[in-house]
Amino acid sequence: MYHLDDVDDMAQETFIAAYRGLPKFRLDQDFGAWLRGIARNKLLKYFEKTGRRHEALEKFRKDASTFLAKELDEEAGRTGAAHLQAMLGCIHKLPERMRQVVRGWMDGGKSTALAEEMQTTVGAVYQLQYRALKLLRECVEKEVASES
Repeated sequence: MYHLDDVDDMAQETFIAAYRGLPKFRLDQDFGAWLRGIARNKLLKYFEKTGRRHEALEKFRKDASTFLAKELDEEAGRTGAAHLQAMLGCIHKLPERMRQVVRGWMDGGKSTALAEEMQTTVGAVYQLQYRALKLLRECVEKEVASES
């Protein structure tokens, strides 16, 4: 397991399951082997669950990037110098972690590398990216509308 918190959670879940299963434990069994069996089953379920979550996040990332790429291409055709200037100003106004995600995205960086750099999960990077892009869109629209 990668995160120590996950290891602690897994140990806790194992001990809770063992405690609940004590009435089924036979005294002629090896307690250590029985406990390791519970831990192994918990670990298998964990990897199964996180594997599905990773696949779902990867699909979301692909879908979001396809959607955003199309939207950005359309906007690029309509974007003038005022929009670009407003966007640069709006990027500067973002909180630091969102700016970091936007810079990483604009530089073509991988979300996994950015997550490691920021000491967070890939899912958290995607959420920050989504929120940052939403804030940028709102900010740019507001800035351009006020200049008109």
